Amino acid sequence: MLGRKREVVLRKGDGEDSSNTAHQGAVATAEVGGYSETISDFISQSDEASRKRLESMNRRLRELELQMEALEAEITKASSLSGT
Repeated sequence: MLGRKREVVLRKGDGEDSSNTAHQGAVATAEVGGYSETISDFISQSDEASRKRLESMNRRLRELELQMEALEAEITKASSLSGT
């Protein structure tokens, strides 16, 4: 799911017009990659994938920040030892 686009094709209920569908509690479905799923399922899956991606990016960012801090400390130490 990461970085891949999902094509969504919305369908109305069994030939009913949209005004009747909303009042009869029908569930909207979508065609996603050849599979049919409800809009709420699609949103839940997209939300979960987005959260996982953000967690991964946040973890990597924290690792990079720690590496930068270590490098900055080494530079500061080297500068003070060389007397500049």
